[in-house]
Amino acid sequence: NTPSTQSVKMKFLSFATVFSIAATATATRDRSKNGEMNCYNCGNKNPCDPLLTEGLFYYPRCNKPAKFVQCSDDGGCDVRPCPDGLVWDQSILTCVREVDTSTECFSCEENSPCSPLAVPDKYYYTGCTKEDYVQCSSSGSCYDMSCPSSTTWDDDVLSCVHK
Repeated sequence: NTPSTQSVKMKFLSFATVFSIAATATATRDRSKNGEMNCYNCGNKNPCDPLLTEGLFYYPRCNKPAKFVQCSDDGGCDVRPCPDGLVWDQSILTCVREVDTSTECFSCEENSPCSPLAVPDKYYYTGCTKEDYVQCSSSGSCYDMSCPSSTTWDDDVLSCVHK
């Protein structure tokens, strides 16, 4: 290792440590003492002036899952709506489709889970028969798929398995 390589590694480790501490503090701060998610508004629960957490500009809105609070660099506070049919997900700081995927079946024509993804980073969903499933692409395309004969879709392992 050269001195410059060691310096880069130390800077990365320092950054990773600070990021980890900040993420932990944010996750802890966004939970109340009873474990429920904290919520904010632009009135008496304003996270923007001063900024509640440095570098964090988005917060969940109180009693309005389809809205979120956006802070500006200068301490401004705005309540923003999610697009129709979407709700705010603080864990990934974006609006997502609210879907109970444990009981619902999907098909590209009737109930596509792909655009936007029903569950962030999940690309395979239960179809409407035991042999079917839906595959989503990262660009939001939807594909109705069938398992090979003598197999069925298993959502727990996201694969076709032998009957």
